[in-house]
Amino acid sequence: IHHAESLSGRKGSTAGSILVAGSEVLEVACGQGTLLIKELQLEGGKRLTSSDFLKGHPMTTGERMK
Repeated sequence: IHHAESLSGRKGSTAGSILVAGSEVLEVACGQGTLLIKELQLEGGKRLTSSDFLKGHPMTTGERMK
């Protein structure tokens, strides 16, 4: 993860669970609060915005990140 924003709020979700995977946003539950991921990079891949990442790696609400 290269760029993200920590958000307080939404509780009760399992850490690592996708809360929102929209066209412009990727929000993931954490131990406390959530993480709004803006830019990320898979191992061996190139740095991408969340929007570009989701175009090639569709994710759904409730799915767990690994």
